[in-house]
Amino acid sequence: MPTPEHELAKAKEEYEKAKAQAKARYDQARARHASNARKLDTRRKVIAGGALFELASRDVEAALVLDRILDGVTREADRKAFEDWERPGGKGGAEKAEAEGSAPSSRFDVDPQTLQEEADALMAETRNKPRDSFRT
Repeated sequence: MPTPEHELAKAKEEYEKAKAQAKARYDQARARHASNARKLDTRRKVIAGGALFELASRDVEAALVLDRILDGVTREADRKAFEDWERPGGKGGAEKAEAEGSAPSSRFDVDPQTLQEEADALMAETRNKPRDSFRT
């Protein structure tokens, strides 16, 4: 017949084993979540970057923004990724367009008050639309 101490030791051992298994499941779930979050973040960056490249090929102001972003890249390994890449409109294409007069002289010539008013009007307009009207 097992002694009470033996039963208590066995129960404690089973408890510790169950606790370790639960912690392992929790750690795995947490690692999965972190991995999925990193993948989603990377996907968003790739999509946003592709959209910016596409827009920069059609819009001088976007090309200016892209030039400014890429000129700010400082890590050598990151800069090498763009060594042989031709920027939309050619390398420095935004500066060429600006020099030719087809681009605004300043990136910041928009009145902040006007911009805020336009944003507020757009928000008010979208608030009043039924949800299904956004689908095409």
